[in-house]
Amino acid sequence: MAAAAGVSITTVSHALNGRGRVLPETRDRVLAAADRLGYSANVHAQRLATGIHKTLALQVSGYGPDIVGVDSAYYIDLLNSASATALELGYMPILTPPDVTRRFTQMPADGALIIDPTGDEPLLEAVAEAGGVVVTAGRPLTERAGVSGWVDNDLPTLTIEVMDHLEEMGYERPALVTGGKERSYASDTITAYQRWMAERGREPMVEVVRANPTAEVAVKVVEEMLGREPRPDSIYTSFDVFALGALRAAKAKGLDVPGDLGIVATVDSQAMRSSSPALTAIENHPATIGERAIRIMVGLLNDEVEPPVGEIIPAELQVRESTARTAAPPA
Repeated sequence: MAAAAGVSITTVSHALNGRGRVLPETRDRVLAAADRLGYSANVHAQRLATGIHKTLALQVSGYGPDIVGVDSAYYIDLLNSASATALELGYMPILTPPDVTRRFTQMPADGALIIDPTGDEPLLEAVAEAGGVVVTAGRPLTERAGVSGWVDNDLPTLTIEVMDHLEEMGYERPALVTGGKERSYASDTITAYQRWMAERGREPMVEVVRANPTAEVAVKVVEEMLGREPRPDSIYTSFDVFALGALRAAKAKGLDVPGDLGIVATVDSQAMRSSSPALTAIENHPATIGERAIRIMVGLLNDEVEPPVGEIIPAELQVRESTARTAAPPA
C-alpha cells in the first residue's frame, strides 16, 4: 500500500490510524490506495500494537437493570446520535447496563459517555482507573476525578422561561414533577423553580419521582397531586412521558387541558407534538447533545482537546395547546 500511494510505511500507518502529522492530500492518497487494494485493518492486531480498543461505552445512569429502563424519547435520541457519531469516527459503541458492577473493569473501552450521572457510577470509576476518558450528558454535581467533559442544557434559565410563560397564561399554582435531586437536570430545575416561587411568595409544590420515568408512574403521581387542596393549576415535568401521564390523569378526572390544567415538559418528542391537545415542551436537542459528547470524547482521546470541557446546547420552549389558554381560567 505504501508503494501504491508513493509514501513510507509510517505515513500509511499514521494516515489510516488518524495519528501523526499527515497532510490532508497525503491522507486522501493513502485512503484511495487502501480502497483500490481492498485493504481492511486487522482490529485485533491494532489493539495489541497500540493498546487502543476503539470502543466507547454508553450508559443511561441509575434506572435499574434494564439497558434503557425508560420510555423517554430524550434517551433514545441521545443514544442513537451518540452511537452514529462514534461509528462515524471509527469507534464501536457499547450500550452498557445501568447497574453494571465493578467487575466491568475488564471491559476494553477507551472512554465512556454517562447520561444523567449521579457521580457514583461504577463505570465512571472503572474507566477512569483504566486511564480512559469519561464525558457526561448532564453534569456530575460534585467534582469527580476521571470526568473530563460534559454537555448540557441551561435548565435554570429554561425553567424560569417556562414559569414566566405559565404566569403569562394566567396559571397561579404551578407544580413540578421531576427526578431525584442527585442528578443535575433535577437539581437545576428544582432550584430555579423554588426560587421563582419564593420571589412571588407562593408555596412550591414539588414531587420527586425516583422510579423509572414512565407514563404509568406519572399518572399515579399526578392523580394524587390533583386530589390535593388547593390543587395545582399547571404542571411542569422533566420528561415527555411524565407530561403524557399528566394528560391522562387530567382526562381521568374530567379536567380540561389547558383550561383547568396547563402541562409543560422539559423534553419534546413526536408524542408531545401529536397528542391531543398538543403538549408544550422544551426542544433540548438530545441528538446534538449525543453528537457533541462523543466528538468531545474522541477529541480528548486524541489529545486534540484540553480537559475539562463543558458545552451548553441551546434549547427552545415550544408553546402548544396544552398551555394556550384563550380565556380566563374557571373561577
